[in-house]
Amino acid sequence: MDIIVLFFLCKYIYKKAVKKGLPPTHWIFYFLSLWFFGFFIGINIASLFYVIDKNNILSITPFALIAYPISFAGFHIIKTILDKKPDASNQDAKTLKNH
Repeated sequence: MDIIVLFFLCKYIYKKAVKKGLPPTHWIFYFLSLWFFGFFIGINIASLFYVIDKNNILSITPFALIAYPISFAGFHIIKTILDKKPDASNQDAKTLKNH
């Protein structure tokens, strides 16, 4: 499930970066870095409160409930940064006006 979610979020970041006229692979790398960093931080925070029971697979649920929201914060950070950048079509129009 994680791979499917990451695929669609990367696709969204890719389209937004192309629309802004920025190199999409850099922004996907930034997003994936923040995603995994957020997941790592979330797992560490959750480990302060919960202990993994190796005999019970449901014991991982509290970790996921903390790690995924922190991981999605990485997506929202990249999305916000890209939203603040001007569109490539607007940049072209401004360049033509100045000349």
